[in-house]
Amino acid sequence: MQTQIANQSVEFFEDDCSSYSKYLIFLPNRFCVNDTIDVGCGCKKSKKKALSKSIYLVETLSDKGISVKFTRDIKQYVGRRGYSFDDGLSPKLNTLYIHLFDGDYYSDDLYPRKKSEREREILFLLAIKLGVKSIFYETKIIETTVTRVGASISIDQYGGVSGKYSKTSTEIKGQTGTETYSNRGAPIYVLSDNLGQVEENIRQRFGKLNSKTFCFDFYKDNHKLRLFVYKRFNFKIEHYEYTTSVEDNMEILFDVKTQLMNFGLGMNFDKQTIFAEKVTYKMDFFSDKELRLCLSNNVRINEDPFSTIREVYDNEGDKDIGIYHITEYVRKYSKSCYLTYTLPTPQQERNNKNKKGEITDNYRKRLEGWIKDKGMGEFKKECHNFTSSYQIRTWFKRELILPNENIIENDEDENDSDIENYGFLKLKKSNYKKYRDDILQTGNYQSLQESGKRKNRMKGRKVVIPINHRTDDEDSDYLDNY
Repeated sequence: MQTQIANQSVEFFEDDCSSYSKYLIFLPNRFCVNDTIDVGCGCKKSKKKALSKSIYLVETLSDKGISVKFTRDIKQYVGRRGYSFDDGLSPKLNTLYIHLFDGDYYSDDLYPRKKSEREREILFLLAIKLGVKSIFYETKIIETTVTRVGASISIDQYGGVSGKYSKTSTEIKGQTGTETYSNRGAPIYVLSDNLGQVEENIRQRFGKLNSKTFCFDFYKDNHKLRLFVYKRFNFKIEHYEYTTSVEDNMEILFDVKTQLMNFGLGMNFDKQTIFAEKVTYKMDFFSDKELRLCLSNNVRINEDPFSTIREVYDNEGDKDIGIYHITEYVRKYSKSCYLTYTLPTPQQERNNKNKKGEITDNYRKRLEGWIKDKGMGEFKKECHNFTSSYQIRTWFKRELILPNENIIENDEDENDSDIENYGFLKLKKSNYKKYRDDILQTGNYQSLQESGKRKNRMKGRKVVIPINHRTDDEDSDYLDNY
């Protein structure tokens, strides 16, 4: 006769995997109390006893906060929503797994080491984004030994053995080391206005990384990591000491081992040793001034192609050789800078088809005329002083415009001379929000070349004196070689 055991066939932890249990274990199918039990043929008493023991085991484990699954449930976890067990796909039976984050479970002997590794990786990534200069670390190995005290053994109602254990811990000095980092400007730290923006920028910046590299949920649930970010951002600390905490799961671990041993699901043992790492990190950070200067320089380099030319010049030991990089750039740059002016005399105005006498021209011929008049030596002398394209453009306006010319428009961006447009200060302005967000989310400075690209002021003009000159793309070929 087949009978379904009612009232006792409770559904244990049959969830939809919408959330991860802290502890998870898989038992053989015979311990699943919802299965149909054959209680006929004179075996009713023994079957009921076996069922009662199964219920007792599952209830005992569940009372400890452990999600109990069975062999038949394994297929629901293999490859589902990124579940992994000791970095593999399939879990082992009768093994207590502890959840780290995002479906990554580790057995009790691996969990302490994996947790320490993940915490270190996330801490280092956070520190880098907050402007760390160097990280010194020292490791201590925590050796925990649990020994069963034989004199305290007792027998429960199901014939199982329970007992008391003594626990001892010792610390062993481990490895030490130092990592140093270059100054990248730390845009997440410098450009964020408040702690909420810092955390949101961190979430977006690392959101595309594999969860084994960075998990934002792990960060949110770790109060020590959040406290570190809070102190660094709000108090601008330049030195911080961070010590990892060792999670103690020994009590539940050995309770589970004892229960499994009672049902023949584990090996008898009197002592077990587990190792865990306790790491102290001592971090030194760049000052806010150093970070701002570096960020501003990164913006300038990616916005202004002349910055690269200047670097080549500065690194050239013989400046008489290095100056040719700048003179070549200035000559080519003169073809890309335009101005609109009116003719100085009525006779020239009559010769022009434009009744208003407006001419749009670049600075190329004017520069060549200046060099012819002043000499190449004087031109090189001026080029030694150039540090930016804006400075070169200002020099064009000062040296290459005749006193009797009425300048209508120069080829420069609106408010280009405003101090707010210098370096990272422009990233604070609303019209640079898209570029600022791109830096925060991707760390990419290159898009500034597009956001700051010169507008074509020739477009839409009714009267332009035709001048043979290269296109901007052709002129930029020289810069692309650097």
